[in-house]
Amino acid sequence: MNSLNISYSDVQDAVMSQSTCVTAAEAHGLLCGLLCLDDGISCDTWLDFLFGDEDEVGDDERERLDALFLATRQHLDEFDFSFDLLLPEEATALSERAEALGEWCSGFLAGLGYRSQTIVWSPEGTGILRDLSEISRLDPNASDEEGESAYAELAEYVRVAVQMLRTEARSDRAGSYNPSPY
Repeated sequence: MNSLNISYSDVQDAVMSQSTCVTAAEAHGLLCGLLCLDDGISCDTWLDFLFGDEDEVGDDERERLDALFLATRQHLDEFDFSFDLLLPEEATALSERAEALGEWCSGFLAGLGYRSQTIVWSPEGTGILRDLSEISRLDPNASDEEGESAYAELAEYVRVAVQMLRTEARSDRAGSYNPSPY
C-alpha cells in the first residue's frame, strides 16, 4: 500500500467499472495534473474528465474515488513528502509497474494541458515537462538487471517533479514567478 492508504487495485476496479479504458495510474496522474493548476477543483470535475458527465458512478466506486481525491489533495498541500504516485504494488511485475508509470505521466500531462496555456514555465519546469513526456512513452518491456533500481529512481523523480511543477504553477498564478535570467 502507498502513502495514500488506497490500493491501486481498488481504484483500478472503480475506474474499470465505468467501462473506460483509463487505468488507475492514468486517473491519478490526471487528478494530480488538475490539482497542480487548480487546487480548487472538485472531485466531480475530475470524474467528468474521466467518465464524461453522462456516466453515473456507483456508490462504492464513488467512495473509493472520493477518498483518493481527498487524500491526493491533502498530500499535495502538505509539502511534507507524503505525496506519492498511485502505482501498482511492488509484487506486481516490473513491466506492469513501468507501464503504469508511463500511464501516470500521460494522465498528469493531460491534466496540466487542460489549463496550463496561461502558465509561463521556467526552463527547469519546461525540462521537467519534457522528461515526463519521455517517461510517458517508456517501453515497459525494456528492462535489464538494474530495472528495479531504474524504476524506483524514475518513480521518485516523477514524484518530486510533480511537487516542483505545482509550486511553480502556484507561484505563476500568484504573480511572483520570475523567470531565471539564464
